[in-house]
Amino acid sequence: MPLLAPQKTPIARSTLGRCAFPSPFASGLEYSAPARGPWTIMHLGLLVPDTHIVFVCAECCLRGVVMSAAEVKALDRFSTITIEDKNLLEGDTEDVLVEGVSDVIAKLRYRPRAVLIYTSCVHEFIGSDLNFSFDTLRARFPDIDFTDCYMTPVLRKRISPDARNRRQIYSLLRPRTDRDDGVTIFADVRPHEEHSDIRRVVEASGRPWRTITSARTYDEYQALARSEFALSVNPVGKAAIEWAGERLGMQPIMLSCGWSIEENTRMLEDLGQRLGAPRLDWTDAQNDAKDALREARERLADTPIAIDYTATTRPCSLARLLIEYGFNVSHLFVDQFLPPDRADFEWLRSHAPELAVFPTVHNSMVHARAELTDPSVVAIGQKAAYFTGTDRFINMIEGDGTDGLRSIAWLARRLIDAFDHPKSARDTIQIKALGCTRGGCL
Repeated sequence: MPLLAPQKTPIARSTLGRCAFPSPFASGLEYSAPARGPWTIMHLGLLVPDTHIVFVCAECCLRGVVMSAAEVKALDRFSTITIEDKNLLEGDTEDVLVEGVSDVIAKLRYRPRAVLIYTSCVHEFIGSDLNFSFDTLRARFPDIDFTDCYMTPVLRKRISPDARNRRQIYSLLRPRTDRDDGVTIFADVRPHEEHSDIRRVVEASGRPWRTITSARTYDEYQALARSEFALSVNPVGKAAIEWAGERLGMQPIMLSCGWSIEENTRMLEDLGQRLGAPRLDWTDAQNDAKDALREARERLADTPIAIDYTATTRPCSLARLLIEYGFNVSHLFVDQFLPPDRADFEWLRSHAPELAVFPTVHNSMVHARAELTDPSVVAIGQKAAYFTGTDRFINMIEGDGTDGLRSIAWLARRLIDAFDHPKSARDTIQIKALGCTRGGCL
């Protein structure tokens, strides 16, 4: 008889009425669900065209990024340098980085315009002199730009790893003398296309619209710095637009794209006023959103709906919208609530206190799928689809390039499509970085 019998830990759960804001669950050993659509730090680096990426870290940490690069067929833009025990003992991590990157550049079949170097937590732990390493590389290769990116998940009390790397992929931008009155979108990974009202406002103002997802050359990437305004709709983009304000002289605009018709109308009107756009009539877009929501409510009836934070940075706002229109929101998968969602969080506490809230990274969630599986659920987001075991889901991350009023109508129609046309979640959500090979990083 074993001394320690295996025990199944109850999965972590709460309700809106009992949740703490912003952290509803204790942090600790984490679980990673096999829902791979969110972009990793490697995929973010691929957004910068005509560049090469080098990861410098221990061999065990390289496995994941190598597989990510291979999956999107980007190994030609990707190299690794291994830090070994002897390098820590001999204190030569600076030389390993410099000589390793130099060797990589010498063996490439093309001359990159820039190199993004990802150092790791090992460099932080031992106090590696990264300034020396980068200064040496810049002196050795004056025709190549270098920037420091990071694979340091241990640094959580400062800027988050995601926010830090979304800032760093813009750190190669140089101040421009040919500035114009354009608007550059920062920290996006999904192109803002036909369902973006923010883009509609910018285009109505007559200002150039720029985004890293549409840059196909290094010169087009550098042109992002020409704009007057640096705008982000993603909370993790705050550090990036603040950097653009300090280093490039751009005016930062931070927008929080919730799901309220009234909030979106105010946001779009305020943006239009700031950009000097002619006043747009949003009546048709408002009515279209309302009609689409009513149609979806009639079609789904009391079907349970699960929402996760990877689909939208404002899950509380989305839950509130759907509840206000009579939908049966049953699950919310959130590890951390963001400040813009505070008012909607408080509304849910009052109007839907029994709404079930689950984490996604708590270690107990390794058992959650068996307990939460319900094929009748319509899920918004890949993690919600995984944990509820449903094939009825909207495959989206970070709003999927939608915003404003048109995003509401778009989502409502996607709900109907997800309900009527199930698709294999297993085949879909295991593919990393949703959209990385379409209009994105390659």
